[in-house]
Amino acid sequence: MTKKIKWFLVGLVVFLLSLITLYWMYWSKPTELPPNEQLMAEINGIFPEAAVSEIQDTIMVDDHHVLVPFISEQNNYGLSYWVWRKSKWSVGKIDTRGEPVIWKVHRNDPSSYYVVWNLHPKDQLQKSAFYLIRNRGFTVTDGLEYYTPKIQMKNEIPLKDQTYGVMKLPEEWVSVMESSVKVSNHSNLDELFGDIYQQQQIYIGWIPYNVSNEETIPEHSVNSNGYYIGNVGTEFVMILNKADLETPSEKGE
Repeated sequence: MTKKIKWFLVGLVVFLLSLITLYWMYWSKPTELPPNEQLMAEINGIFPEAAVSEIQDTIMVDDHHVLVPFISEQNNYGLSYWVWRKSKWSVGKIDTRGEPVIWKVHRNDPSSYYVVWNLHPKDQLQKSAFYLIRNRGFTVTDGLEYYTPKIQMKNEIPLKDQTYGVMKLPEEWVSVMESSVKVSNHSNLDELFGDIYQQQQIYIGWIPYNVSNEETIPEHSVNSNGYYIGNVGTEFVMILNKADLETPSEKGE
């Protein structure tokens, strides 16, 4: 066997091993999530302040993303975000508070966005009304007038049965988001909650209600610190009140 053939075979072996390694790291099928004890150990190892004492559930968002709500030794209700990458499950974000946030699973695709939460039971919430809102606007550009009508969409979620939950954005909300991005000539949908705030004022908010069906502030769920690690995209969901909303006028008014 000549030296040239030997080097060719060596190069071929290296190439095949590289392909196998790349497949193993980036395209291998996700395995089952580790047991709760291992999840707690990894969270506490990365962020000891979380002091997780109980894993409440493991919620598959898709094949590569899992939401894991937890309770801490200090009786805080938090969230951890897990991602399958490089052939293993890794915690991408740990938050010791459970107020609602938008998890942008795929940053440029609003159809992959979820509202997630883990609210403290001391807040005694009965339900939450989530809203997608686009504010009314009027601009003049190059002598042309542009009017943007208000959009207000509602999705109500019961909260009294369990503290945590996941809400996939309704298709109607996704359509509004995508069309607004196109109108604004934005190529990156991740800017939906950035520059478009200034142009069309699109945002997601929520109104929490207590057991008496009254608006309330969930003080035990919003007053805590959090910890972020990795590349998990989330956005804040602001608390609204009825004054922020438009309701049909009574007949005759």
